[in-house]
Amino acid sequence: MGLIIGGVVLALFILGYPIGVYNSVIRKKNMVETTRSTIDVMLKKRFDLIPNLVNTCREIMKHEASLFSDIVRLRQGIETTADNAEKIKLEGEMSGKLATLGFQFENYPELKSNENFLQLQESLEDVESNIAAARRTYNYAVTELRNVQETIPSNIVAGMMTIEEYPLFEVPEVERQNVRVFG
Repeated sequence: MGLIIGGVVLALFILGYPIGVYNSVIRKKNMVETTRSTIDVMLKKRFDLIPNLVNTCREIMKHEASLFSDIVRLRQGIETTADNAEKIKLEGEMSGKLATLGFQFENYPELKSNENFLQLQESLEDVESNIAAARRTYNYAVTELRNVQETIPSNIVAGMMTIEEYPLFEVPEVERQNVRVFG
């Protein structure tokens, strides 16, 4: 009787472990996709704000035409690409350009007194903060998924599953450098 119970427990363990790992990998993959979707929602909000910001600033900031062109180009690239790694790269470039634009605002006192601009700037800062938080959550979820896929013994079960490799959001090299605000 003891052998039968022991055999049943062993069989449940042998069958249950792979099922548990499989379910864990699926939950982690779904979390990555959910957090990526959250980033997409925030990027859509940013995407919708950018034309209003550009139009509000364009006339006053005539000397920044190339910066506006870069922002519009990146916005279009993000909208049209389906490749996650490319989208992440373009989104990082967009964040850098928007940060540069933020520094340029300081040179235009007439812009800083424009009520529409101030509301747009506040909205954009809020969206950028939310994007940063969502990126941190996404990177955590990707790391959790990778840990299950790369550590023993769960990597055996995870290796049998075909799951897309999700890239981490990384800061572009240009944004890692110290910012020179003055001269």
